[in-house]
Amino acid sequence: MTTQISVAIACLPPIIREDFVAKLMRDKKINHRIKIICSTPYDASKCSPKIYLQNFYSHVANSLRESDLQKQRKRNDTLLGVNLVVLYLNIARVSTSDIFHKFGIESLVCPIKMPEEICLDTPNHRRIAVNYLSKNAHRAIRHADALLDVIADHVRGKDSRTPLLLPVKNFGKSFRRILDAVREASSDVSEDKERFRIRIREISKSLPKSQHGYRNESGIVFKGQRKAGSRHGLSPNWSSHGHELSCILRGRLRFGVFYDPKFHYDCNILKNTNRIFPSCHGETSIPRSRKHVNIAPNDNIR
Repeated sequence: MTTQISVAIACLPPIIREDFVAKLMRDKKINHRIKIICSTPYDASKCSPKIYLQNFYSHVANSLRESDLQKQRKRNDTLLGVNLVVLYLNIARVSTSDIFHKFGIESLVCPIKMPEEICLDTPNHRRIAVNYLSKNAHRAIRHADALLDVIADHVRGKDSRTPLLLPVKNFGKSFRRILDAVREASSDVSEDKERFRIRIREISKSLPKSQHGYRNESGIVFKGQRKAGSRHGLSPNWSSHGHELSCILRGRLRFGVFYDPKFHYDCNILKNTNRIFPSCHGETSIPRSRKHVNIAPNDNIR
């Protein structure tokens, strides 16, 4: 069965947004495979790029939350089965780096583009832009679909062994290699499944390891709990207090694919380890009596 992809579209010019979305959904080749959860236009005269991205993130999260409410999902199955793709129109005012920084952990981010030197002053020019953009979006969605299959194989089938689920903040600078690899793959529509698998395999080999798991710069080993092991605790959901929207999305989704919200890493605390750990939305201090800490992929400390 084909999995439906939740698609959020960023940075569309307001004047063509409705026509573009309507055309995208009229295409029978993809409209049964995707659900456009939001398509927030960007008007530079009304807000800064930073405010725009904050608002867009809220729109994405609220759309997913509304879907969960409609399906009467509880904490155990929040965001269950969601595949999340963010398409963004590459424009000068909102940088690619800012888009990936905001969405590049919980979603698969793919660029789309307009014809070069196109203006939107006339109906004919707008029609040309919509047609071009729609074809470009189709190609990006097909590409994302292929990459999502590979990511799902890792974060659901190999969660205790893959580098893709390592916690961004607590694993540290080496996680940048993973982020860059996924970003390069999602931005290059010529990259197929096999090349992407090889890319992840090479990243895995390049990261420091022990016999128990991946090791960060501080020497902490991230031992992923196997499926038959003791997976205790659960990532926050929409009704959890004291968490941000990103804590919820990143506690269930990695690079656009749903993973087990009970999955975590067992990490022994070394003698010289700083006992203040970054958490999903702040910092957590670990008591001196503790010799280990549980860290979820979203950096939630348990």
